[in-house]
Amino acid sequence: MNHLKFKYHLIKTAIISEVSPEASTFVDSYRGAVETMVKDVELIVHGAHPWLLEFLLKNKIALKESVKIGFIFKPHEGSELEELPNGNSRLTANGMLRARKILSYIVEKLELDSPGGGERDEIVTEKTLIEKDEEKTKNSIKPEMWLELVCLDQILSPTMTLATIKSHIWKQNGDLVMTYRF
Repeated sequence: MNHLKFKYHLIKTAIISEVSPEASTFVDSYRGAVETMVKDVELIVHGAHPWLLEFLLKNKIALKESVKIGFIFKPHEGSELEELPNGNSRLTANGMLRARKILSYIVEKLELDSPGGGERDEIVTEKTLIEKDEEKTKNSIKPEMWLELVCLDQILSPTMTLATIKSHIWKQNGDLVMTYRF
């Protein structure tokens, strides 16, 4: 068995932590100086999660289930947009899901067309349908350019993740509530 050897300073702090599903932040299970870790082995073993012990003692990487975050979205107050059909307003997703994907989901479920995609009268054939679909894909404006996702009256960046929104903006227990508007 190969052991990796690290050079380290004894006064450095060693932290063992994991993401808490409830808080969407890191929770420390151990914090101490490198030089005291030998004395703290029993504390580390008793406080460590099984997946960590599997890694440290047996060199096995356990697959850890990703953190899921529950969220609700609805039209922003005063918005002309409708509620999502079939009760699709409450969902759970991986905390790494970006606001951009949520906007795309809303556009898809509400069957919204991006602005500026005017239709013209023409004879519809299978070929024109395929061409129209390709043209729509090429010319469509990204949803984040014309649709906003809002949480607690703050417009969310399309690159923000659910975990970031929950821990830095929502800061509450329970489902994250977001609204959408033009």
